Amino acid sequence: MKIRFSVKLLSVIVAAALLMAPLAGLTAYARQRTLVQNYPLIEIPGFMASDIYEDKNDKNSKEIFPWSTDDILNTVKNCIPALLKFLVTKDYDALADTIIPEAKALLAPSFCNPDGTPAGESGAYMEYPDEKDIHKNSTLTFRYDWRIDPVEVAAQLNDFINYVLEATNCKKVAVSCHSLGGLIALTYMSIYGTDKIYAAGLNTTAIFGESYTGQMFSGDITVEGDALVYYLQFALDQSDYDAIVGAVLDVLKEAGIADAIAKYANDIIEHIKERAISEVLFPMFSSWLSIWAMVPDEALENAKNYMFGVADPAVDYSGLRTRIDNFSRIFRPTRTQTLQELNDKARVAVISRYGYASIPLTSKWQNITDGVIDTENNSFGATVALYGKTLTDEQLNGAAPEYISPDRTVCASTCLFPEQTWFIKNYKHATNSDALDEMIYKLLFNPKGESTVDSYEEYPRFLQFRSYDESILPDTTTAEKLTGFKAFLARFLDIINNIYCVFLDIFRIR
Repeated sequence: MKIRFSVKLLSVIVAAALLMAPLAGLTAYARQRTLVQNYPLIEIPGFMASDIYEDKNDKNSKEIFPWSTDDILNTVKNCIPALLKFLVTKDYDALADTIIPEAKALLAPSFCNPDGTPAGESGAYMEYPDEKDIHKNSTLTFRYDWRIDPVEVAAQLNDFINYVLEATNCKKVAVSCHSLGGLIALTYMSIYGTDKIYAAGLNTTAIFGESYTGQMFSGDITVEGDALVYYLQFALDQSDYDAIVGAVLDVLKEAGIADAIAKYANDIIEHIKERAISEVLFPMFSSWLSIWAMVPDEALENAKNYMFGVADPAVDYSGLRTRIDNFSRIFRPTRTQTLQELNDKARVAVISRYGYASIPLTSKWQNITDGVIDTENNSFGATVALYGKTLTDEQLNGAAPEYISPDRTVCASTCLFPEQTWFIKNYKHATNSDALDEMIYKLLFNPKGESTVDSYEEYPRFLQFRSYDESILPDTTTAEKLTGFKAFLARFLDIINNIYCVFLDIFRIR
């Protein structure tokens, strides 16, 4: 009985970690410093990277995103009694009756209208800089409401680019885009063309979508024990004590506890999924047109059928469906053509991050990602192994060695722009650093011309991120995996080193 209760309690803790870990760094991408260049540089950040206010014209109005710490803590506090009671009674209806209204109360202010438009005057506050403060070597950040129709945001970006061009008397701008920001930029180019773009840095972008979004919107919501372990290892990777944490998680996995937690989670999902989607997740996430824009092509129809099938039939969602279809008509069929046109007229540098399994809530959790976006998608077509596997000779299809990552998990030969695509291993999606800013700057403003993977000795095709000093270095790993006693010894030495670090921290020796 005690073991069963421990598993249930651990399930609650794991669930909280899964909910909070992705949000912890989603707003991390921001301008670090002013760069020197020949054209103004506009940074277009990603999903959830701008604060959302009740009144988009008044920065002193209440912030409706990010949710306040007090509101989150109050919601958790209000849900704890119901969760503890559920651990004993397994009364799913009673649990849903408590946590769904609490979740809705927390999240509802950030909902959009049923037609996908912002509720009231809510939105992101964007104040244009004074014209006299903008120069050709300026770095500017384009802030936008990341919830709304990318077509509408593209119009705002067009206005902003024209304002910057007029203020600087330049004919072109450079853009550096992260995540959803890349989709916004390409939507702009699909509608307004590429003539005003000098260079584009496409940094782990969502232009071709995210598999887990399509799967979840299609009702494929499931949890596996291995997926939980790998995701928690990802969330804590590169922390001070990741070896200790990794060892503990390995024990949970080998002891079957992770599988027990997954089974328990799936039991809850099965009983409350449709109600939670209908009452909370659909009104929130499905009212955000940006989410629909990130559903991959192959999942779109199934996603629409499923989500609108479980939505409240009393609510008119026809306007939302029209906007979803309009974006798809404008963007999806011409996306690759727009990228090729951009490459013909401008400098293009694609940054692809990889090394982690996908979010552990769908059956496609084994896709290699940067923790959020599939590496196959953010690289525009690389051939990528499943997590924990390496590419077979058949998958490599005779590709030259220079296209194959040192760990044999990625082959760049199938990318849309193989000579202009850089892969960074173990660089999490929401992480940013001065080193990456500097790399993108050098790639976009290379004085010798358009950059390729051969342009800079320090930036070959395959790189790795070193967290302790936030540096980006050539990848020197290999596909060889330690097994048996060597694997045990390597892990043992890691644990000893981590214990030593804990000792130093406790006694403040360093």
